[in-house]
Amino acid sequence: MKMHYSLPNISVLNSENEKYDYIDCFEGELLNSNIQISDVAASFFKSSPKWVEQLFRLRHAIVRHIGLKTEMLNIDKDLGVIKEGDKIGFFKVYKVLENEIMMGENDSHLNFKCSILITRGEKTQLSVTTAVTFNNRFGRVYFMLIKTFHKLIVGVMMKNVLRDLNR
Repeated sequence: MKMHYSLPNISVLNSENEKYDYIDCFEGELLNSNIQISDVAASFFKSSPKWVEQLFRLRHAIVRHIGLKTEMLNIDKDLGVIKEGDKIGFFKVYKVLENEIMMGENDSHLNFKCSILITRGEKTQLSVTTAVTFNNRFGRVYFMLIKTFHKLIVGVMMKNVLRDLNR
């Protein structure tokens, strides 16, 4: 698994005509070249360690007093068929394509989008990309405070997804 700070070339995030202030992308190889994007997304949302839920509870206890959104992840939820407009925890599903799901949320301080993308070729590649746009100075400060946790959480979830799907 590797991480870099750019959008995958074929990601729908490139066509969103947005200027992103922060991007990270975790990539790894999928051994099953026929895997469906819905199976990858289901594995991703079920891959969160229990301690992540506790971190979100702590975050919500702090930020609810300053008006930020505080929805939980619903990581145990059976996703079934994912459709545009669905809500998965605090993620609104914006696009569902054959090989990519783009989700995100807009809040007063920042907007974020997350893409789960399968790139098929000689090897089958999984990319989980986060793109963030800061709406104000508070968004910059907030993200500076949580960025380390974000990268830790997404990295652990990505490792769990690859282990789960490559068994």
